[in-house]
Amino acid sequence: MATILVIDDESSILHAFRRAFGDPEDTLQTASDGSEGLELVGYFASKYGERPLRILDLGAGAGGVSGSCTYSSSERSTTS
Repeated sequence: MATILVIDDESSILHAFRRAFGDPEDTLQTASDGSEGLELVGYFASKYGERPLRILDLGAGAGGVSGSCTYSSSERSTTS
């Protein structure tokens, strides 16, 4: 079972991932901006004790958080 988090500000990209990862054994979550994505990373870490595989647009800046900043923040908040 895989836990996958896709963070992108383009709804068509999020929709494509939802269609591609429709396997009921996988958990797919999507976020439309970095702030929402960081909340979901924290949720998965606290609920499951692991961070999800994160797929994000490093150049995106929606929600006031850049893609590269989102990635860096998610690494720091979920590593021990």
